[in-house]
Amino acid sequence: MNAIEYARQSQVSSLYEPRTYRAGKTTGTGGARARRETLLDIKGPGVLRRLWTTHANANRVKCHIYIDGQDQPVLSGFAHELAEAASRICCEAIPLGGFHDHGSVNLYLPIPFARALRIDGEPAGETGDGPYWQFDYSLGDGENGTLPKQSDNGGKPAIIYDVPPAPPRHATPPQLQVVDQDFDASAGAPHDIWIEGGGVIRRMAISGEAIDALLLRIAFDGERPADDRLDGPFQVDAPLQYLVGPFNNACVERLGSTAVIHFPMPFRARAGIQMLVGAGYGNFDEKHRFNVRVEYDTEVPDDGRLTYFHARFRCEHTNGRDDFECCSARGRGHFVGVHIFDTGHDHGGGDNIMFDAGADSAGQLHGICGEDYFHMAYMRVWNRGPYSGCPSHSARYRYHLEMPVPFQESLVFNWGSFAGQPAKAVAFWYQDKPCPGAPARDLVYTLTGPFPLGRLADFPPGASFPPMAQAWPGSIERPTQSWRKKAQQGFVDLCHVHRRYVWPVVPSHGCLASGICMCAETRVYVPKECRALIRLGGDDPIRLYVNGSPAFSDDGRTQPDPFVAFNVPVTFRAGLNTIRVVVGNTPNYNWHWNGFSLVIESPDGGDIAFLE
Repeated sequence: MNAIEYARQSQVSSLYEPRTYRAGKTTGTGGARARRETLLDIKGPGVLRRLWTTHANANRVKCHIYIDGQDQPVLSGFAHELAEAASRICCEAIPLGGFHDHGSVNLYLPIPFARALRIDGEPAGETGDGPYWQFDYSLGDGENGTLPKQSDNGGKPAIIYDVPPAPPRHATPPQLQVVDQDFDASAGAPHDIWIEGGGVIRRMAISGEAIDALLLRIAFDGERPADDRLDGPFQVDAPLQYLVGPFNNACVERLGSTAVIHFPMPFRARAGIQMLVGAGYGNFDEKHRFNVRVEYDTEVPDDGRLTYFHARFRCEHTNGRDDFECCSARGRGHFVGVHIFDTGHDHGGGDNIMFDAGADSAGQLHGICGEDYFHMAYMRVWNRGPYSGCPSHSARYRYHLEMPVPFQESLVFNWGSFAGQPAKAVAFWYQDKPCPGAPARDLVYTLTGPFPLGRLADFPPGASFPPMAQAWPGSIERPTQSWRKKAQQGFVDLCHVHRRYVWPVVPSHGCLASGICMCAETRVYVPKECRALIRLGGDDPIRLYVNGSPAFSDDGRTQPDPFVAFNVPVTFRAGLNTIRVVVGNTPNYNWHWNGFSLVIESPDGGDIAFLE
């Protein structure tokens, strides 16, 4: 088998099973440029899932990976040579050990640690415009795995990985049931299929000359009307052109006029599948011939192991300052990947995952410039592996098969993009319930900035809200007006709004400003005085004011996983209440991510009205 087949067998087949660890990410640029430095130092237990780095020349940067306070590293050497050695490991437990594309390095060997993980970087010469670093790890999963062993092979490292035994399988694989139908479809005339009884859809193949015109919608465990009409709500809702894309990987395949989906889709009672030709393709009377083949088993996963597959299409014309929202979900589940189309040059901003603003588990994972998310660098587009692929800059995929990202309450996935892009995405995740969660009660903020970081304390509620930011000589030549922004599942993402000031919105350029602060204000209405709890999260210096009084202050953090949620008790007076947040942006392990989260809870059960 090759890496894609192993990933499909060992990782994709069980992708719906819940994850209980905390996902972590450390990103940065310039570390270990002039001297040896510790780039990551975290406490366990956990597992290092991925190491990515890039620099101008291959023989310039070394990596040293230590676990549990040991004096000798588990792996040590030039980053590209470690990746090349790891690339020779390919099996069911480790579909892809690593690869080196001569522009960047990816190491996927899982390295478990019981107490601590430390990674040092060491320059061995001129590093050019790098080095850039990214480490993905999980904390708290308690995985008992083996460690790689390094030896010398003619002056270059060789890596041996004693693969743990595979879990026991069925003596005989469950017999797959098959639905195979030819059907005609036209615009506005859907074709519906019902599969009764529980099980897991393992493979779905749809063929037809007009395959790119077809929309796929699937509803799990909904009621079946007497007339068999499938109305949703749909957990899968996307054009096949983007749901499968021009990709051939562990999760989807495009084979000429056939689109194949390998994502497992569990259900307890029934699955309703709907296919229809999108409006605008042909005319309402024109019929298009298709075939659909669905293969599924009838073994329903245990209650604790069943989550529902979701795939949702989104499109947006980007404005260059608000990141493109690829996914927004409420509930408990885990994020497993995304297809992204037509967002232009990767350096528009990159990936930003925000989760659980209303819970103590709130967190945020931020990449560097975008190429790192697809495991590439320097605009290379050839990689097509089980975890990521860039056939072109207008069509790319990334699956978190090595480490799905769990969320307990909500999830947002944003993609930074230049202005004027016709951005499109299909996001993939699993969730514990097929019905959508309660809609987020998101606040709308008036924002202004940036201001120099030294002015962090200059905007208490006693002072009037600044109507505009001051000019910065050499960067911002004239004052700029305030604007309004709605939160996303409780998060206010300010990561790229600053470039609307530093450069024109069209065209815009990738920029993450540091050493600045922003001022945000919103109002809520309560009919009578009540106690409330403000869940406030961030990784940078932040000040919270409620009705003219300081309510909370924090100076931020520089350690890994710096995003922390704080519970701030407040009392709202009857009528209008003003909430003001002043948040800074300083360099840390989230590589300049800027923003905060704020969710209001009322222990008294009081009625709190959010004002638009």
